[in-house]
Amino acid sequence: MNSFFTNIINKGYDKDDLFNSDKSIVITNFILLLATTLAFLRFTLFISGQDFSFALVSLASSIAFFSLYLLNSNGYSDISKFSLLIVGNIATGYKELLSGGTAGQIYLILASFGVVFLLFDIKQTKKLYFALSIPLINTLVNVIFPNLIHEPLLVGVKEALFEKSVGVFSNIFITVLIIWYFVKKSNEIEIKLKDSNKQLNVINDDLLIQKDIIQSKNEEIYASIRYAQRIQNTILPWESTLEETFKEHFVIYKPKDIVSGDFYWLQKHNNAIYFAVGDCTGHGISGSMLTMIGATILEEAVSNKELNSTSEILNFIDYKLTAALNQQLEENKIRDSIEIALIKIEDSKLEFSGARLGLYLYNNGEYIHIKGSRNSIGGNSKEGNDYLNYNTILNNESIIYLFSDGFSDQIGTNKKKFGSNNLKSILKDVTKLSLLKQKEKLVEEFAKHIGNETQRDDITLIGLKTRTSQ
Repeated sequence: MNSFFTNIINKGYDKDDLFNSDKSIVITNFILLLATTLAFLRFTLFISGQDFSFALVSLASSIAFFSLYLLNSNGYSDISKFSLLIVGNIATGYKELLSGGTAGQIYLILASFGVVFLLFDIKQTKKLYFALSIPLINTLVNVIFPNLIHEPLLVGVKEALFEKSVGVFSNIFITVLIIWYFVKKSNEIEIKLKDSNKQLNVINDDLLIQKDIIQSKNEEIYASIRYAQRIQNTILPWESTLEETFKEHFVIYKPKDIVSGDFYWLQKHNNAIYFAVGDCTGHGISGSMLTMIGATILEEAVSNKELNSTSEILNFIDYKLTAALNQQLEENKIRDSIEIALIKIEDSKLEFSGARLGLYLYNNGEYIHIKGSRNSIGGNSKEGNDYLNYNTILNNESIIYLFSDGFSDQIGTNKKKFGSNNLKSILKDVTKLSLLKQKEKLVEEFAKHIGNETQRDDITLIGLKTRTSQ
C-alpha cells in the first residue's frame, strides 16, 4: 500500500535525479491528491447534512483537483499549479460567499498563501507574484464583501460552530499532512544525499590515488623526455663551433614538443665544411629517434666513407636508412623518412643537394631559391634515387638560408600559413642587416603571425655567412 501511494505521488518525477528533476511536481501531486480526497470527504459530509449546494461545489472541486493531478503527472506542471490555486480559491471563496462569510473557508484561503511558496521557486518572481495574487484577491473579496452573494446563512450557535469547525479542522488537517509529508521526504532525500556523498567520497579517494599515480608517471615521462632532449642536443653543433666555422650565423630552432623531429648537423673534413638541416617524419619522441639515426649516418658518410659529393652522401644515407628500418621488406609498414638539405663549402665553392628540402641563396646581389629533389630519404623512395648537385661560387656577402617547412607552414591568427613567399620577402627586406638582426626580425614577424595559435610542427631556420677567399 505504501508503495502504491509513493508511486502515484511521484508520477512524472525522476526520483533518481535529485538535482535536475523538478521536485515541485511531487509537491503538486501530493497537494492535488490531498485536495481531491478532502473535497470528496466534504462532499459526503455535506450530503449527509443535506447541504446540496456545498456538496455540489465540493464534488466539482474533487473532480477538478484529480483532473489537474493527471495533467501535472503528464508534464503540464505550470498549468496544473496555477489551476490548483485558481480552482482551490474559487471553490473556497465561492463557499465562503455562498454562506455569507460564515462557512469558515477563510482559513483555507489563507493557507493557500503557504501553498504558493511550496509550489513556486522564489527566483521566478513573475510566476510567484501572479500566483500570490490569486489567494490575495480571494481574501480581499471575502473580507471586504462577505455578503456579496448571500446574507449570512447561519443563525444558530451550533450551526456556526459546526461550519467553523469544519473549516478549522480542514486547515489544520491539510497543514499537518503537508508538514508530515515534507519532513518525511526531506529525511529520504537527506539519506540519499548522505549515501551519494559516501559514494562520491570513495570516488574522490580513488581519483586522488589515480591522480598521484598519473602525476608520478608524468613526472617520470617528463624527466625521460628532458633527458632525451639533452642527448639529442649532443648531435647539434655547439654555438662555439658555429662561431669558429662561419663569419656570421643565426639559428632559429623551435621544437614543437620538448624533443624535435628537426635537426641540423655540421662536420669539417679535409678542408671542407659540410652542413645539413634535416626534417624527419613526425615530431616529439618518434621524430627525435630518426634525427639520431640521420645524424649518425651523415657522420659515417663523411668521416668514415669519405664521400665528397653531396649527392653521393644523400644516396648513401637513403641506402643506410632504408636498410636500418628494413624498408626493403614489403611487409614492413613503417615508411618514415627524412628530408634533408645538405651543403658543402670548400674555399669559395658551394655544392648543394636536397631531398625535398631546398635553400635560399643571396649571392651577387640577388636571391635564388634552389629546390631539392622530389625524393625523400627512405620512406616510399625507391633504391637508386638521383639527388642532383648544384654548384656555385660564393663571395664575402653571400648568405645561405637552410630551413625545414615548419616556419612557412605555420598557421597564424588569420588561419593562413606564414608562406614561403612571405619568408622570402622578409629576407629580402633584411638583407643588409647583420644575421643577428635578421634573426630578431624573423622571430618578431613569426610571433605576430602565430599570435595565440598552437605551433603545428618543429621549426628550423638557419642563416650562414661564410668566410671566403674572395
